[in-house]
Amino acid sequence: MERQNAERKLAAILAADVAGYSRLMGADEEGTLAQLKAHRRALVVPKIKEHRGKIINTTGDGTLVEFGSVVDAVRCAVEIQRGMAERNAGVPQNKRIEFRVGINLGDIIHDEKDIFGDGVNVAARLEGLAEPGGICISRSVRDPVRDKLGLTFEDIGEQAMKNIAAPIHAYRVRFESKRNVAGAWVIGLAAATAAIVMAGGVWSAQLRPLQPRVHALAAVQTAPLSLPDKPSIAVLPFTNIGGDAKQERLADGLTEDVITDLSRYRDLFVIARNSVMTYKDKPTSVQQVGRNLGVRYVLEGSIQTSGDRVRVTAQLIDATTDSHVWSQRYDRALDDIFDVQNDVTQKISAALGRTTGAVAVAETASARRKSPSNLQAYDYYLLGMECHYRSTKESESKAEEFFKRAIELDPQLARAYTGLALVYNDQAQFGWAQDIMPLMEKAKSLALQAIVLDSTSGWAYAVLGLVYSELSDYDHALAAFEQAFILNPNDSDILMFYGNMALPFVGRANEGVELVNRAFRLNPHHPNWYNLMADPFYATGHYNQAISMLRRFTGDLPPWSIWLLATSYAQLRQKKEAAAAMAELSRRFPDASFERMLSEFGAIRDEATLAHYLKGARKAGLRDCASEAEVLKYPKMTHLAFCDTKRATD
Repeated sequence: MERQNAERKLAAILAADVAGYSRLMGADEEGTLAQLKAHRRALVVPKIKEHRGKIINTTGDGTLVEFGSVVDAVRCAVEIQRGMAERNAGVPQNKRIEFRVGINLGDIIHDEKDIFGDGVNVAARLEGLAEPGGICISRSVRDPVRDKLGLTFEDIGEQAMKNIAAPIHAYRVRFESKRNVAGAWVIGLAAATAAIVMAGGVWSAQLRPLQPRVHALAAVQTAPLSLPDKPSIAVLPFTNIGGDAKQERLADGLTEDVITDLSRYRDLFVIARNSVMTYKDKPTSVQQVGRNLGVRYVLEGSIQTSGDRVRVTAQLIDATTDSHVWSQRYDRALDDIFDVQNDVTQKISAALGRTTGAVAVAETASARRKSPSNLQAYDYYLLGMECHYRSTKESESKAEEFFKRAIELDPQLARAYTGLALVYNDQAQFGWAQDIMPLMEKAKSLALQAIVLDSTSGWAYAVLGLVYSELSDYDHALAAFEQAFILNPNDSDILMFYGNMALPFVGRANEGVELVNRAFRLNPHHPNWYNLMADPFYATGHYNQAISMLRRFTGDLPPWSIWLLATSYAQLRQKKEAAAAMAELSRRFPDASFERMLSEFGAIRDEATLAHYLKGARKAGLRDCASEAEVLKYPKMTHLAFCDTKRATD
């Protein structure tokens, strides 16, 4: 029973917390608390008072506020987040305090000094869906403020929430910072840049000739993504009926394989794995998926195993009309799962009307990748990829073990060799080994072996191109990337690697911009590492775009990215921000010089591009040349001719 002094009422509830608070406290308790108190004192509390909010509690990093008006609540949240973006300018990424905010309008119980009820609980759950520096609201908030504050809202569909009976329809608030200094307010960049690319008509089947256009950073927009000028499809995660963890991996593997095989068809536009996996285990409508991802067709499916039998169902739906295009049920032996995958791929491409002619026949043949001969080996491969996607030192070590087990069971499983090559490349590039060259040689050898085993694997060629790029062997890197592109023209990861890891450094940065923009469109919910792929934008003089991408990255930036951030700020004459980035580079990468950056992170072959990077480095305050002592200390140092002359005369 309710207590007599409890009061029920309708209120707007704002819940906020600090993203990554435990990590920040673990690194620096006193400094983090001091920063949090300063932000609250100077910005948060004054803004809440200004907009007539009532602070209910401020436990730890959390803040709970009650408003009488949803307009006041949203306006207050936006101004706080904009203010935080400005206050974080120049603060190293790993030390920034960034709030996540959830707002709900609902019935609450006001009991003495606290508030209770689903209205409060939903606000807390929405906070968990918000991005760092972002705001997530319920439909009950969105509807009354939609036309009042000049904001746009990204519909993320119905969200199942813990301890909340019915799913809540949620939206992310999109807006720009008053100063273009914080990546949190350029979350709509992928949609904006993709719209520019599509308007320019770059979705050609062949990489060349790409028009040498340079795309300026467009204003951030969050309008629904427009449909591509070719049949477009998103493959939703296949549902595992039964709940067994091993079959769950098989369902995910089937999803990924269908996506990979469909991406080989040049006349299709296929959304990447990362973006469709955001819908896994979440209730959402096909039409909403189509709107969110900007596609016309959506594939739904399920997988159920019983003993050595498997049942797979699949249905292709036109998301614009919610009508069925094609459906099929397969009852096969479990070992035939890959034949089912091939059949699904071909039925989809046929249903979309693009499997006629010699080119289509060749693409159909290339889509038939060599299937695993051992399901246990395939399961080890899937476990390895799960660990690899986590991208930590410990997870990569586990991934190495799983890939090796897969190869032991099935020595012909090409994708396991590719996965192991990726592990060794990451171990080298993230500094998890004393001597990186042996790891890079292992990675190269494994990628080459994968290609021998399966010459239709675009991903194997892409990993080989990545390794060659890291070794500054651009002739071999370009050849590998071009073959990867031919085999998988819709694979967003391949496009991202090609566009950033090779093209900017051989004088083809404009083409790199095209490919990176295209990758963003193919993968709207892209992984965090995409935000590091900023070199083509720096090389083409789009420094704001480079900054926006790098500032969106969550976690510690690698040294090259810190340097790129510093030079981008310096090119824009933002001296304070450039100095802060340079200080972080000096802390993370002692003895930094332009020569040493090229030595450790890749040479620049094109002379004009090299001069452009050198100019930015000088503006940022990075010295050109290593000292004689540093050359002796780092015997594999890249030597620039003018630096050799300078050392000889010193």
